[in-house]
Amino acid sequence: MNYENYDPYFPDQAVVDLYLPVWANLPAFRSKAAFIWAEDGATLTYAQFNSSAQSISAKILHRLKRGDTVVILCSPGLELVEIIFGCQRAGLLSVPIFPPHPSFTKEDHYHLVRVLSQTKPKAAIAQHGFIAAVKRYVSSPVSDKRLCELLQGVRWISTDDVKDGKEGNSSSGSLPYHGCKADEMYLVQFTSGQQGFRSRYW
Repeated sequence: MNYENYDPYFPDQAVVDLYLPVWANLPAFRSKAAFIWAEDGATLTYAQFNSSAQSISAKILHRLKRGDTVVILCSPGLELVEIIFGCQRAGLLSVPIFPPHPSFTKEDHYHLVRVLSQTKPKAAIAQHGFIAAVKRYVSSPVSDKRLCELLQGVRWISTDDVKDGKEGNSSSGSLPYHGCKADEMYLVQFTSGQQGFRSRYW
């Protein structure tokens, strides 16, 4: 077997999420920024990022099971990054998309219809206000029937329920790993193109 990395402090890992506990527990790395969101300057250290991924993973697995597909309806930012990694550590297939206008009267909601139809997720993660708007929409007598069926066909989970501000176990590297493995798909990204929406897999 060939190894690219011979440093025992940086062992080769099958998926990127497995590097987080390693970096989070190294004194030289744990307090360094793993992510910096350029737009607002928000940062996540390696220790914070690893704890967040572990905490989100545990909370999601109280509601879903490993291998489920989940749509993530969060605007770009560190919260989205944390939830994607939390889903990977939980062994879920995540599908992040930009949330459409919650009135569902603009054409941008057709992307959500396409994603829900093609990926058939068990759940959708979104901010509390967006979920409240979904509930109002499906109870409206003028709602689109097909869209209502798709919205009602998934379990809605609030970002507040998976990110409550409490950090998880930063020493998760010592725990059994139940997340996505090297031969498993963990993310589907829908991108806009001239021939409609395309998808990429990781």
